[in-house]
Amino acid sequence: MNIGRQLTNLTLVGLLALLTQTSQAQPNPGFCCNPLTVNGRALLVDALPLDSRGILAMVKGDPASPKSEHILFRASLRRAGTIIRSAHEGYTIDLSQLVNLAVTGDELIVEPVNAADRAARRIIKLKPFSWLNPFTWLRSDGC
Repeated sequence: MNIGRQLTNLTLVGLLALLTQTSQAQPNPGFCCNPLTVNGRALLVDALPLDSRGILAMVKGDPASPKSEHILFRASLRRAGTIIRSAHEGYTIDLSQLVNLAVTGDELIVEPVNAADRAARRIIKLKPFSWLNPFTWLRSDGC
């Protein structure tokens, strides 16, 4: 009876693992793990300094590749669930015009205009600049 119970538990764990793997959203194959760039360099999407400057763009494909394609997107600034800076739309957006009203904890919402590209939507927390590690928000590897 003990072996039967262990076999049942093992079967349930295996079934749960299988269901968990199949229910997760599959990434869009047209987008790199990180579709956002600033001045042509991949952007870490977990946090962005409040005083960020540069040209924000969204690309389909590897941002480091010359074959990557810029896509039309909109960006807006949200504070405590309320949009405080309406969406700017374009293939590129000047970050300084968008985040000049931002305070710590605000969110930059970046989403593609085309519904087929919705997988590239990102929400980025804005934080104070850190002199200890000033370049954490840029990466050179592209993904």
